[in-house]
Amino acid sequence: MEVARLLLVGDSLVEFGHWPRLLPGRTVWNRGRAGETVGELLGRIPSVLRENLAPDAVGVMIGTNNLVCGDFDFLADYAAILKKLRGALPEEPILACGLFPMRLPWLAGDATRRINGALAELASRRGCLFLDGAALFRGREEESFAGDGVHLSETGYRLWATAIATAVDTAAR
Repeated sequence: MEVARLLLVGDSLVEFGHWPRLLPGRTVWNRGRAGETVGELLGRIPSVLRENLAPDAVGVMIGTNNLVCGDFDFLADYAAILKKLRGALPEEPILACGLFPMRLPWLAGDATRRINGALAELASRRGCLFLDGAALFRGREEESFAGDGVHLSETGYRLWATAIATAVDTAAR
């Protein structure tokens, strides 16, 4: 079964995606905000849920700005986001997208892997799916990212969109 209506929440990685082109034939509600942190999204989730969009699935991509700013203490807020989404949408697939392999000189080489491990555990505990963002781009970093080492290129967006669609469609069956 193909998910027809998808709600995406998160930061600029969501906001800057051209989702109608990336996921044709689907209604995609893009609720991404450039610069948003996990705590800010947590505060905004109630207003997103009040929109009564009735999505078939939800994708969450958040945490990038926390890491860019050196904030590694956001797991409790991330868990609260998943809890609010699961409470409002008990049957729909919720996909937590792990952080991508950013090229930031101050970021330890294994930081993304460690955080994604914790995010995968949070997702599992909340009955959510997890997409390992680091594994998704492994070996394809050069072609998948823009020059800033954080944002995605068109190739990166295509890879990510395909992975999102595959994950939520598989879960919806």
